Amino acid sequence: MISLKPSSHLLTTSIIIGVAVVLVVAGTVVNGRATDRWGVPADLALHAADVAALPTTVGDWDSDVIPMDADSLEIADVAGSMCRRYRHRYTKEEVTVLVVSGRPGHVAAHPPEVCYSGAGYTPGPKRVRELGPNSTAWQSDFIRPTDTLRIVWGWGTGERWTASDSPRVEYATAGNLFKIYVIRRATDEARDDAVLSGFLGAYLPECHRRLSPPSAAISDK
Repeated sequence: MISLKPSSHLLTTSIIIGVAVVLVVAGTVVNGRATDRWGVPADLALHAADVAALPTTVGDWDSDVIPMDADSLEIADVAGSMCRRYRHRYTKEEVTVLVVSGRPGHVAAHPPEVCYSGAGYTPGPKRVRELGPNSTAWQSDFIRPTDTLRIVWGWGTGERWTASDSPRVEYATAGNLFKIYVIRRATDEARDDAVLSGFLGAYLPECHRRLSPPSAAISDK
């Protein structure tokens, strides 16, 4: 059993609710071959293994697993998933990361404006957050009376992340698509931005190395 501090418990519960909603809803979007109803193809299985192997520790950040509902994952037909809460070893600041992989029709179907609204949050204005060379993501606050979540999210095929307006169209021909959520319980804007910048700076290079297609990874060496 994961031991959670009281301040962490509400965040974890909120995330699980949001994740469950997006996964269940996404499962109704497509059918036929796109559902891979006869099993997970080898290419998706390899990408799913890469997601599962994302680092549990990066720099001064250690993590705990946040369990995800197996039934929701099966209904959604998401090939790979990883959800962890990362805590800074010294400052004790926390962020939570969700990464999923699978066919674009599933992974791109529902952004957090949809799934977190279903969990009772009101999305605020979103803006593009620069993540480094050729990589961007969306960022927005999701608000309800008891708490506010600051979420950074984007899609990609491994080489980079994008703040896409139409990921289902942009990645329609991709065999596999990744989606990342980086979530923090909002406190102070300047503090939150500094925490997110520090975490993303440590974590995203590891994502790039582990999720990039072999040809892209080789070209980086």
